[in-house]
Amino acid sequence: EFLAEGTAVEDLRNPDRVLIGGRETPEGKKAIQVLKEVYAHWVPEDRILTTNLWSAELSKLAANAFLA
Repeated sequence: EFLAEGTAVEDLRNPDRVLIGGRETPEGKKAIQVLKEVYAHWVPEDRILTTNLWSAELSKLAANAFLA
């Protein structure tokens, strides 16, 4: 998440990482790839992480817990 007050635009333009989660179906994998291609226009590929939906949600919760 990058909605920190006053830094949302800069965080979108220069994220530490982008985590994309999706279903492990052919459609889900295609959606993940499309999003990865969109972000790859301005985010280095080594900062774009892809995983399944459950792991992405768990990662989000863990990251938020560290920031709390």
